[in-house]
Amino acid sequence: MHASSPPAQQPPILPVAAAEAEDAVPSSNDAQFLDRYSRQIGTFGLDTMTKLVSLKVLIVGCGGVGAEAAKNLALAGVHSITLLDPRIPSLSDLNVNFALDEVAVGEGRSPSIAESTRRLLHELNPMVRCHVVSELTEEMVSQHSVLVWTSAAKDISLRTLNRWNSFCRSRTPVVSFLFVLQTGAVASLFVDHGPTFTVKDLDGRPLLQKQIVEVTDKKDKSGHDYTRVRFATPEGQTPGALRDYTAVRFTDVKGLLLANGESINDKTFNGVICPCDPRNTLRIYPSLTSQGYTTPYTTGGFIHEQKEVVEVKFRPLKDALVAPGVFTTVSPFMDGALESLVHVTMVGLLEYAEHHSGSLPPLHDASAADEVLHYAKGYLNENIQMEPATSTTDGTAEVEESPENSEFPGKYPPPPAVKPLQLTSDLDEAFVRRTSMIARAEMQPLGAFFGAVVAQEIVKITGKYTPVHQFFNFHCAEVLPSNDYYASNPEDFAPRNSRYDHNIAIFGAKVQERLVNLKLFMVGCGALGCENIKNFALNGMCCGASGHLVVTDNDRIEISNLSRQFLFREDNVGQPKSVAACNRMLSMNKGAKVDARQDFVGPTTQYLYPDAFWMQLDAVVNALDNIEARLYVDKQCVLFHKILVEAGTMGTGGNVDIIVPGKTTSYADGGAADETGGIPMCTLRNFPYIYDHCIEWARAQFDDLYVSPVQQSALLIEDPTGFAAKLRGEISKAETAGQRRSLLEKHIKSLTAVQGTLEVVSSKPTMHHCVQMAWKTLHALFRDRILDLQHAFPKDATKSNGEPFWSGHRTFPTALDGTPTQLEEHPDIVEFLISASNLFATMFGIHPPKPAPRFNDPKSRWMHQYRTKEWILSELRATEVPSYHHHAVDGLDEESAGAAKSEGQLSDEDLQNQFETCLSNVESTAVACKGSKADPVDFEKDDDDNFHIDFITAAANLRAINYSIKPQDRLKVKMVAGKIIPAIATTTAAVTGLALIEFFKVLQDKEVSDLRNGMIDVGTNNYVLFERDAPIRKRTAIEKTYVPEKDYTFRKKVIRVPDGFTKYDRFTIDVTPTTTVQEFGDALLEQVNATLPEGTENTFDILALGVGQGTIWNGSVKHSNTKRPLLTVIEEQKRREGFPEDKDFWATRELYPELVVNLTIDDEDDVDDIDVETATVVLRIVKA
Repeated sequence: MHASSPPAQQPPILPVAAAEAEDAVPSSNDAQFLDRYSRQIGTFGLDTMTKLVSLKVLIVGCGGVGAEAAKNLALAGVHSITLLDPRIPSLSDLNVNFALDEVAVGEGRSPSIAESTRRLLHELNPMVRCHVVSELTEEMVSQHSVLVWTSAAKDISLRTLNRWNSFCRSRTPVVSFLFVLQTGAVASLFVDHGPTFTVKDLDGRPLLQKQIVEVTDKKDKSGHDYTRVRFATPEGQTPGALRDYTAVRFTDVKGLLLANGESINDKTFNGVICPCDPRNTLRIYPSLTSQGYTTPYTTGGFIHEQKEVVEVKFRPLKDALVAPGVFTTVSPFMDGALESLVHVTMVGLLEYAEHHSGSLPPLHDASAADEVLHYAKGYLNENIQMEPATSTTDGTAEVEESPENSEFPGKYPPPPAVKPLQLTSDLDEAFVRRTSMIARAEMQPLGAFFGAVVAQEIVKITGKYTPVHQFFNFHCAEVLPSNDYYASNPEDFAPRNSRYDHNIAIFGAKVQERLVNLKLFMVGCGALGCENIKNFALNGMCCGASGHLVVTDNDRIEISNLSRQFLFREDNVGQPKSVAACNRMLSMNKGAKVDARQDFVGPTTQYLYPDAFWMQLDAVVNALDNIEARLYVDKQCVLFHKILVEAGTMGTGGNVDIIVPGKTTSYADGGAADETGGIPMCTLRNFPYIYDHCIEWARAQFDDLYVSPVQQSALLIEDPTGFAAKLRGEISKAETAGQRRSLLEKHIKSLTAVQGTLEVVSSKPTMHHCVQMAWKTLHALFRDRILDLQHAFPKDATKSNGEPFWSGHRTFPTALDGTPTQLEEHPDIVEFLISASNLFATMFGIHPPKPAPRFNDPKSRWMHQYRTKEWILSELRATEVPSYHHHAVDGLDEESAGAAKSEGQLSDEDLQNQFETCLSNVESTAVACKGSKADPVDFEKDDDDNFHIDFITAAANLRAINYSIKPQDRLKVKMVAGKIIPAIATTTAAVTGLALIEFFKVLQDKEVSDLRNGMIDVGTNNYVLFERDAPIRKRTAIEKTYVPEKDYTFRKKVIRVPDGFTKYDRFTIDVTPTTTVQEFGDALLEQVNATLPEGTENTFDILALGVGQGTIWNGSVKHSNTKRPLLTVIEEQKRREGFPEDKDFWATRELYPELVVNLTIDDEDDVDDIDVETATVVLRIVKA
């Protein structure tokens, strides 16, 4: 190994960043910034984003990894990106760098690779400053936050790497140094964030909030006093476990005061969760009483998880290469063996570069591969001679030894001492040679994966997430052809002077020929779809004479897409995603054969994607964001035996699934996703206790005010008689008097709202009317409802057991004092009135239709004349405060209703009369509303000028003030109310890269044992790649069910036909339009009975055939359908179930798998019952 030398003096060069003025840090009030990065902020948080936009990145080498990392960082919105790669692009560079096209390839006259990359980055995100430099200087490096050195750089000698690594460590503040090596099917990332690096958030997980249930003092087995806090997950929140050792902060607690009256609220204590304690309890040592909190706990409150701050020590490359410490683990056996092999191979390659002017070995050069192997062996031999370190630790978090208290949970042991790397088994020389033979070739999807990892590592400079410490070594050698094939077919791997020479060097020309002629169907074209299309274009997939790619997505591009959906630019906003993406693919690779569509894919669009379409495909690629569509596509792939490439992301987490017909489980076999618990209606309507409850309530008010009344009014106007009959019919079906009364109360409330809407519509409303409605709504929601609640449950109200009603999570609310003078002091009231007024005007058709969000202009906002505080004050100057009229509280659960103050209520007869009066009133009013412009308001979260999120934010904050909950900002509301899924470009790029590697394996007919599913997290460096499961086999078995009432075990034999079938197995029966039901039955029984062992006396018989919800045949020759054409019988049944009369049922179908077949057989086993379950029965329709 070579020691680092002091940095040589470099000629001065014009600084690229020092002259730039620092930009203002974006805030939660910067609407344009928040709109563009809303999904990314949902992952990183606003604090991390404000740090991210100040990062200055310097990348040396713009090969696949460098370009991908730069692209991800530009999407993320870093301050600036500086590129160094003076090479003039060649055709083969088009295989790995998406910024290049054939026009950019030339001799001398073409811009450098760095310049072409810079141009695309600037186009991708004009907010990021992009520069190109021709050489590296100390001054320049000092101006950056991080230096990324890639294997595409001109010089990757150890001398050069050590020199710049040493220089970066010497700066104040430290310049992070990353080195990434990508060679063929191997990649390695080295990370050095300096001698000491602070991590403020190891996992990026949202902080857990737990509701306090009980606080008690106790003694442990050692006699030490502690306080036990029992807690629960707030309603509507995703359950999550606190760490065994975690700090918690108290808020909203009543009681627990010091002698001077100081509250425990906002104080932080170290907690421990002991395995011997009841679930959902936490210990605090010493007890809170002994810490001075002598006033007992009364009620309420929360504990909030606090993040652990960790100091991490990094070592320089020259030290870490010899003794790398613990690797980021990817090996299936989690033993580090494969990572160690990659490390030894990487050292051999770097030593080769050290002796050959910083260059990697030439392609398929056997003598160079032998030299690399020599260096690798030398490295191991040198390490064997070294003395192992005894005191230097790995440098990750400082971890304490096992706790002294026997009741405490165990802690992770301290990291092992760092020692020179030695392999636990013999060096795999074939692996080293093969890696060396293709070291200069870049596998594009591997570059996409590692480009994502590099970019995410730069994000971690902000202090969020766990940094790689210090090597991430990875290989996917299973994707490569066999060593024998390499040796016996050298001509297949020879360069062709084509844009696919990297692929040809790795996989061979025959595999490349298959890639270009693939026929693919990609469903969805958002973030995943954009990355897929880029990968397809670079690898030439679907770009040959016989190739074809169909892309469908019924969505259009929005501003918020631009931070992660790589193919879209600002001038694409409003365009169909599929069209813009396919056009971009053509600009990357003019040979692409693409068909952009805007169709939903599902049962309702089967006529657009008939059986013939699915049958001609080679594979399907899912780029979807919902389970329902994924399951439909999976079902189609199972039916037509098509490869399915599946990936998904959630924040920094992602998954990769490769599904091969007959060889692996399908997507549907993976199980259901976790779901958040719902919020009980009683809590939502009357007793919120966390801010999310207020958001959900405000979102419901949006629908109650601006959607439902107009929808119901429209139904009433269109068909008054039918509307009334529907309501009366619902009431008449009530089974009890209580149900009837509840339905009457529900419809009276609904009709009252409809009546109010109709009266306004019939009066030809103006903007002034809308303001008055907003004023009344303000008082109804935030004053009257609270006063009703206070009346029903006074402050001293008790439960049926005598305990105080207003205890635990229930807070006695405070009604709003909504006088006009208060407007001057309360911005949330002003915002509520402005947004509510404008939404009423939108609903009633007073406002003109709003232009699409892409036309929003901050200098001239839509309806700007109705947005100011001065305007709303002038409208309300002479307005009186509405009088309060008491109403009963609705939405109470049984316990709350029992504690409510008793009030007189209408008799059943009076309630029925009130309903009839309301119904009569709305019917008569509806007559005057025909031809109205009123229209429901369609909620849209991503348009910041449409008043939607403004209304929900203001309403949620006013609701929070009612209940003494801390109000929050618009961004929080937008994320929750809009159900925005956290998403970032790095995770998307990572999973699509890994998925394509798996697809390459399948195309080469690799064994199932070579395939990998993946669960990854680029934030915490969790990369779990595991072998694919074989399809689930169903075998004949006896199922036992114990019946306690009879003290009897019921035994049922389930006979599977054929025994051990999977979802891919089937009985295929050819049918024509004239094939009768009887003929089909005979053909089916012939196949089914053929599965029985030879000599079996009993055979199967058909018990029934079913379609949809009906039975079409009972197996009897006397049945009316026996001699009728089977296809006709099936079609009649489907039409009875609603299939449109104007469509040809069989026109798009060539396979029909929906026939339900019930078989029976006499069996000799002594069981109580027998069921027969067959593999899927598929009709293959033979048309004349």
